Amino acid sequence: MNLDAACNSQYRVLTHLYQHILALAFAVKEINETPQILPNVTLGFHIYNSHFSASWTYEASMELLSRRAKAIPNYKCDAESTPIAVIGGPNSNVCLHMTPILSTYKIPQVIYGSSPVMNKQSQGVFFHQMFPNGDHQYRGIIKLLLHFQWTWIGVVSEADENTEGFIENVLPLFSQSGICFDFIETLPKLTSSSGVTDMVGEGFHGVSVIMESTTNVVVVHGEIQTMMVMKMMPQVVNFEHIPIRTKGKVWFLTAQMDITSFPFQRNWDISFLHGSLSLAIHSVNLLAFQKFLQIKNPTTEKEDGFIKDFWEESFNCSFSSSVSDNIGRQICTAEEKMETLPVSVFEMRMTAHSYNIYNAVYAVAHALHTRHSSQFKNRGMAVEVRWELANQQPWQTTGPCRSVLSTLTDRNSPGFQAKTFPRPTWRCLELNLEPSAFKHEKLHHILRSISFNNSAGEKVHFDPNGELIAGFDIINWLTFPNQSFLRVKIGKIDPLGTQEKSFTIHEDAIVWPNQFNQTWMTVFNVPKISTQTLARIYVFQKI
Repeated sequence: MNLDAACNSQYRVLTHLYQHILALAFAVKEINETPQILPNVTLGFHIYNSHFSASWTYEASMELLSRRAKAIPNYKCDAESTPIAVIGGPNSNVCLHMTPILSTYKIPQVIYGSSPVMNKQSQGVFFHQMFPNGDHQYRGIIKLLLHFQWTWIGVVSEADENTEGFIENVLPLFSQSGICFDFIETLPKLTSSSGVTDMVGEGFHGVSVIMESTTNVVVVHGEIQTMMVMKMMPQVVNFEHIPIRTKGKVWFLTAQMDITSFPFQRNWDISFLHGSLSLAIHSVNLLAFQKFLQIKNPTTEKEDGFIKDFWEESFNCSFSSSVSDNIGRQICTAEEKMETLPVSVFEMRMTAHSYNIYNAVYAVAHALHTRHSSQFKNRGMAVEVRWELANQQPWQTTGPCRSVLSTLTDRNSPGFQAKTFPRPTWRCLELNLEPSAFKHEKLHHILRSISFNNSAGEKVHFDPNGELIAGFDIINWLTFPNQSFLRVKIGKIDPLGTQEKSFTIHEDAIVWPNQFNQTWMTVFNVPKISTQTLARIYVFQKI
């Protein structure tokens, strides 16, 4: 199979990530239908794509500040206003590349994935994280490793901008807790422009080290797309006949990771994940969201520019009447049901990342509502906007006040796209508003202190650093021969709980890999880790 050809022709539709877009649309729909939040204001959004690329992310950030036709910052006077906020993710690199531009204009940024390593005194001051403080996650992982006496582990990290910071700043915490490393390897970075064959070649050494190691436990520090790279590993092992020293490894995945795959990986074996553990930002399932998904239909969703692509890829059918487009595929009837899709293609249950997006939209809406309420209370701050439409026709009227919520998301995340319609030329005559920078900065301060209960009754608020105050769920992964899987919550990490309640786990509920044997080791005189030296002295003892 030519992996490069398969990737280049199909990578645009990652069906799992379509849920991120639907979570955004669902939250906006709920808010617009709730009179208690932003009455007489319609919340809307645009979606921009990062293409797994720094240059595309920079370009999308520039477009937010410019006219639709040309990217010329500081010159924007048309029918659309500057966005009130930007929701970015799921990768930390998206945040890293959009922040320098958007922070210059003091635009609030809400990050629904992990945040990158940056100077929070300058670049990071205007972003808010729907992700708890990273130290809580890493200390939680250490607690879990020590709980099971796993002090001889391997570490895998994706080759990106955060890897160096992870090795220098986080791994010393493991060493100080008596945890040693059999290996520290990096997986090749996945980008839309890189060939999959090249990526597999680059990762051959790392896969060999991992599979030939004697450790039973491997901590994987990755992003949402890292799972696509991990799915390549069994293929590489089989194709290259790499020997496996220890079967039944327990993979421990960080909360940034989630299930996603290229379309050609749809039926690939995922049994290597069976019995794995991971952390996930605490979330609850919203039944209303599942009902929202059940009524989705490509014939009625006129504004969703991606649903047909999702539909064709998920149901292996085609809307085209062309014979060449339908080779090996049936015609889509639009009567297919999303709930019939296997979880290896799409999940009906709201994932932790989607839950973060849902809460991010509500956080922006509550902050905007607070700002509007304060303006109405103070008549001296009344806002007046007057537009004149050149050559106005009788059918052209001004609509309700509209706030635009823009989101930067991954190229592989399908969603609502802007369609081009013939439109009259707008000419800005008078605009009596607070300066944009002041308006955004004011919203930023409100957002930093916002606190509310979402529809599930969960409290959403940030700490003084703009990081979500929340804990992590401990997840046990169960896989099945038909490539379906279950995420089972087996415990939680609550950094705000008492010492007794900060870490809870139900060991009896854990399903381990089929050939997994727990081992522990006694460690003698292991010096603290440095970036240059990783000393390891160990004794195996079977139990």
